Amino acid sequence: MEGAEVSLIPTAQGAHTTPSLAVLTVEGEVLVGTAAERQEDVAGLILARLRQDAEAYVGCPVTDAVLTVPVGFGHDQRAAPVRAGQRAGFSVLRLINDP
Repeated sequence: MEGAEVSLIPTAQGAHTTPSLAVLTVEGEVLVGTAAERQEDVAGLILARLRQDAEAYVGCPVTDAVLTVPVGFGHDQRAAPVRAGQRAGFSVLRLINDP
């Protein structure tokens, strides 16, 4: 509060809200909020490209997908690839654990 007024503290990027999302990169860096969302966007782009490749190979639209995730992923981590798959135009039928 500033005096009797409530004020929101902006993030380093100037936003007044932060998505409840965190990602641990391969390099060990923790990304939170919008930066973590961008990582999901990368996954969506990769899945969109794989969808294009699959459609070119089979010669028809591909709408369903089964995705793999690391065996140690928790509920929230498992939800991220589902969202990325949906952004890529897939109906994600199932997640299976990587061996």
